[in-house]
Amino acid sequence: MTKKDWIELEIGRIYNIERSIFEKVFKKNNQKYVLTLFNKNDKTQKMQILTGKTESQILAMAIENIEPPVQTMEILFKNVIREFELKLEYVLINELSEDGYYKSIAKYCGKEKCKEFQARTVDLITLCLRHSSPIYIEKEIFEKIRY
Repeated sequence: MTKKDWIELEIGRIYNIERSIFEKVFKKNNQKYVLTLFNKNDKTQKMQILTGKTESQILAMAIENIEPPVQTMEILFKNVIREFELKLEYVLINELSEDGYYKSIAKYCGKEKCKEFQARTVDLITLCLRHSSPIYIEKEIFEKIRY
């Protein structure tokens, strides 16, 4: 697929979703959060990504451009990228697995070559926020999951 088959996304907000009856009864502290992303060209089209509590806290700090009190992995990675003069060109959400998880790739470029890496979507979104890089999704996937 080419870039013309992609939709650029914009970060919305993160919010806590209600715990299930099972979690309440058995007192499992398995809080879930949802990150909302919008089609940058049509804000009426949006999608959601489920995250855990820790990922949501890290994302929230990145959204607000707050440096964490201790160096987290995404800050370490950001510093390594900067030190080696690499650039995060974009993140592309390019697959939806059968179990409902998104798969994504990040394209990094250096002086001589570019390389794509696969990682968890939520981690790559956090890196995009830290690097001011765009986030895309393949149109075909977005059409299946948008609301």
